[in-house]
Amino acid sequence: MKKLYVAALGLIFCLYLPLQGNWNSQPQASFSANQSSTGQSEAQTAPEAASPSAARSLNPQLPTLFVIGDSTASNSDRRGWGDPLADYFDLTRINVLNRARGGRSSRTFVTEGLWESVRNELKPGDFVLVQFGHNDGGPPDKEKARGSLPGTGEESQEFTMPNGNKEVVHTFGWYMRKFITETKAKGATPIVLSLTVRNIWKDGKVERGPGHFGEWSAEVAKESAVTFVDLTAAIADEYEKMGQEKVSTLFPQDHTHTSAAGADLNASLVVGGIKGIPNCPLVNYLSVKGKAQPRAYSLVGQPEPLTLAATPPMGWNSWDSYGTTVEESDVRANADWLAQHLKPYGWQYVVVDMEWFVTNPTPYGNSKNSQFSMDEYGRYTPAVNRFPSSNGAGFTPLADYLHSLGLKFGIHILSGIPKQAVEKNLPIHGSSYRAAGAADISKKCPWNPDNYALDSSKPAAQAYYDSIAELYASWGVDLIKADCIASLPYREDDIRMLSSALRKTGRPILLSLSPGPAPLDKVEQMRTYAQMWRISNDVWDLWHSTVDYPQGLGDQFPRVAQWASLAEPGHWPDADMLPLGYLGPAPGWGKARTTRLTHDEQQTLMTLWCVFRSPLMMGGNLSSGNLPANDAWTTSLLTNPEVLAVDQNSSGNHALTVTESTVVWMAQGTANHLTYLAVFNLSDRRQRVTYRWKDLGLPAVKYRVRDLWRRKEIGPAKSATLALPPHGCVLYGVQPI
Repeated sequence: MKKLYVAALGLIFCLYLPLQGNWNSQPQASFSANQSSTGQSEAQTAPEAASPSAARSLNPQLPTLFVIGDSTASNSDRRGWGDPLADYFDLTRINVLNRARGGRSSRTFVTEGLWESVRNELKPGDFVLVQFGHNDGGPPDKEKARGSLPGTGEESQEFTMPNGNKEVVHTFGWYMRKFITETKAKGATPIVLSLTVRNIWKDGKVERGPGHFGEWSAEVAKESAVTFVDLTAAIADEYEKMGQEKVSTLFPQDHTHTSAAGADLNASLVVGGIKGIPNCPLVNYLSVKGKAQPRAYSLVGQPEPLTLAATPPMGWNSWDSYGTTVEESDVRANADWLAQHLKPYGWQYVVVDMEWFVTNPTPYGNSKNSQFSMDEYGRYTPAVNRFPSSNGAGFTPLADYLHSLGLKFGIHILSGIPKQAVEKNLPIHGSSYRAAGAADISKKCPWNPDNYALDSSKPAAQAYYDSIAELYASWGVDLIKADCIASLPYREDDIRMLSSALRKTGRPILLSLSPGPAPLDKVEQMRTYAQMWRISNDVWDLWHSTVDYPQGLGDQFPRVAQWASLAEPGHWPDADMLPLGYLGPAPGWGKARTTRLTHDEQQTLMTLWCVFRSPLMMGGNLSSGNLPANDAWTTSLLTNPEVLAVDQNSSGNHALTVTESTVVWMAQGTANHLTYLAVFNLSDRRQRVTYRWKDLGLPAVKYRVRDLWRRKEIGPAKSATLALPPHGCVLYGVQPI
């Protein structure tokens, strides 16, 4: 299936050749086969002849879709994707003009006047697809003299060209920003594309773009708030499904330029990306052929992740109360209570944790004697003896019930592929591959025996993740908690493949990565592919732990301080679940019990999670007849709107001062004018501390102070004098008088 990944950032620029015939544009610069204004061109491999779409007459009453780029978008005999692109649009309703030019970089497209010609013809309502990079990597002043400076910054450098002329050369990002900014200024819509894929393979995997031009294109699109289509990933995924031998037939000339059939394939993937852009008006102009292309979603970018997790997600997870034994009746009962009592405060996710497919579960899971429920394609299915409504329907009935309550549904999965599927060599749904061709049987999760690892060098691995993502989307899943993927070890390829698979489904599914601690130096990758990732091993109801598993509340302070500055809308470091209330009847660690944290420690946990802006996933049992359904204290922790506002609507969150016995955090309210101040007592003794406002970086002499936990004003003050119980805290909102 042909799919394209769209990052909702901004713009796709159309590759374009100068028009012939009836186009009354400014004269185009003309160059011989071996020389341009800045050096040599690629005329031998990228003929200068106008593309068919460039020769097509223009209806000035219609909007126009322009393509700008290089020879991968415009080549002779319809061998650039910008030419067959017109076949996917209704040309009685929109003009499609391919203005790409062979041998050009982002820089030379500007310096030769090609961009000026396009810009002068732009009008409100037009669109520009922008794709450059194949020719930007060479020396700026040697050989073909078309290279741009690397990166996306504002730096520039003057060079003397081979012809003796001097030229100030900018970064690749500078030229891309120019296209975007000037397109917007004309009232047109830019869309940025990453590069097409070259026919270069290693270990069964195709090269995913030379250099960093795709990353830089995405970065510029993001900062410019325009759409980015990751065409590289879309084409690479498609090529790896086809296989190297078949793909090679699409490259009769060299490893960069395709045949007409290859150009049409790339054009179809561009269209799939356009269809994946939320509310993109271009889809209204598609032809019958264009409407038949499947849509796809972004691999990187802003708006899509923002729609998934603009603020830290809030919900309930079954692990702390049920381990792996949770049943459908338990999930429904907890969901009912959450919908009635917590949903008004922003709690919305209900997550079925580990091994919902095991028919003979034990509370802690990970048993070597587990019996599995699985379909004929090696995909786990809900155990019918635990989830009766799933018989033949998967999780669809349960998801429908939760959605009817206005809630969202999540499930836990393990990275890899079931051992049982590999041993039986079951077919992989939607592909010609089989399970044994996807697995790396030498690797598995170190603490769970259910799965083998996937071998990312094999196209079957991506096909398997695609197959399970398609199944989960069909059930109505809204969140995937992927385990044995964020550490022990960190599995970068699995994260990328799973994220890609989820985006292809067309359903917005939040991706949460476990277990922790996720590596701090991988934050950019996790931001690219996921919305949440765990920063520690499991946190349970104790203050301090001397072992790796479990961890305690007090152990989280140094971790959250490290990660605080790296949280952003759509991407949240996760401090783990909230072990509050009644942890039973079969918790994932220890015996059934009411949380062992004191009331002060419970308040400290909620305060730290909120001032850090962690996702909030309640672990205690919410169902009727168990705590906290009848526990006013626990309910009050979960329903204080002023405290929850710190988690959901604050910025600049950071640890201001840290000592052996106290920690001070501060943040700014984004929905009010409050400065949030949290002071924690790390010691097991009562403490009295005093802070002058200037010691906290607050310039006014006197501040109005509000206690957010008590939800009351405590009067104006010239300093903060606090009596803190053992492991206790305060959370204030202060405002200058």
